[in-house]
Amino acid sequence: MDYTDFISTQDATAFKRVKRIQMLLAPVARDIACWMVKGRMSNSGKEFVTTGQGTFRLCMKHNSDNSTERAANRARGVRTVVMGDDAEMAAFFQEHGLTNGVATFHALIAKQVGS
Repeated sequence: MDYTDFISTQDATAFKRVKRIQMLLAPVARDIACWMVKGRMSNSGKEFVTTGQGTFRLCMKHNSDNSTERAANRARGVRTVVMGDDAEMAAFFQEHGLTNGVATFHALIAKQVGS
């Protein structure tokens, strides 16, 4: 699909840039979140983080998984946490005993990516 059939070239370029940044940040953010909660990451298929509180699917956006994937995850007891949603991440970190988790999470990501 050519996005410029629907939106300006400038907007299409911005959209592609944001999407690429999300793809680059996702593994960094997931690794940092896993480390912060002292979890284990499964590298088979989608990456899941397992902690003493359960198994979590850490993704960047609310629509990262399709409905079939979401249903399969729910059936296995996997809880989805959207790393791009500060409220969800705050709840995730609080569940793991981290009260200032989001600020620390953001600082560690910034340090890792060099900004």
